Amino acid sequence: MAGAGLAALLGPAVRPVQAAAIPIDAYDPEGGVATYIDELFAQVLQQENGAKKTVEIIWRAFEQTKRVELAEWAVQYAFLWWRDTPLGAERIRVARAAQQMAQAILAAKPSSIVGETWHAAYLGFEALSRGILDSLQVVPNILEAAHGIHKKAPNYFYGMGAMMIARVYFKAPPFPVSRGDLKKSLQILDAVRHYSEGRFAPWYLFYAEALHINGYIKEAQNVMTNWEDGLKPTNKIELMNLGMTRIDMANLKTAIDSGKYDRYLWDAYLVPLTREQMASEYRYMRQTYVKP
Repeated sequence: MAGAGLAALLGPAVRPVQAAAIPIDAYDPEGGVATYIDELFAQVLQQENGAKKTVEIIWRAFEQTKRVELAEWAVQYAFLWWRDTPLGAERIRVARAAQQMAQAILAAKPSSIVGETWHAAYLGFEALSRGILDSLQVVPNILEAAHGIHKKAPNYFYGMGAMMIARVYFKAPPFPVSRGDLKKSLQILDAVRHYSEGRFAPWYLFYAEALHINGYIKEAQNVMTNWEDGLKPTNKIELMNLGMTRIDMANLKTAIDSGKYDRYLWDAYLVPLTREQMASEYRYMRQTYVKP
């Protein structure tokens, strides 16, 4: 079971599973895009602390039912909670809470790659929250975990293990300061594109940034301009990531075009998302990608 830090962040277990306005199985990130999508978007993205509330509902359901897949759903929605939290100490706490969730998944199902993967992911998000240059001591740990994940389950969550490796390679300074390797970052993203292309929007964000850092300026601009062509989200997590990535990609392009981009100091995931932005993106996605 997750530790006291997670319990403190989530608060007391006051909501029984049956009291949730949305049926618990409707939270499935891999569920169809049209199933309870209006209610889910209203709760997760437009209510104050909605993402945290969603994680709490799903996690409490896991604690009551012991259905491990619910814990996996909660740890995925925790990314939205992390993005919805102000920068600084509180966002670091959320990243640590999500690591505790991942450890609970690993304890409940040691044979699954899920707990191991999300623990490494949120260790990376904690490092990003602190600042890459202030977190170089954990880079070897993240890389070791990500390489192991990619070896065991290269296709899990759109090639997440490989994407973590690539992100570290283009964000961290090169040897001897750290383990950064720009050329490898681009090679890795190219090699695993088939896991994400046409479905998982964050891959395009990482690819555009890696292209730019590697000096492929025109190619990066082309991705930033045309990346959404041919993208067809098939489930809730793909749709939600598409909405956030539309904002993130626009912010990346603005940072690059204005000369404010710095690979060590700037990251799209550190630019706050406003409820107005997410409401606008939801209206766009509802009209474009969700059949009536």
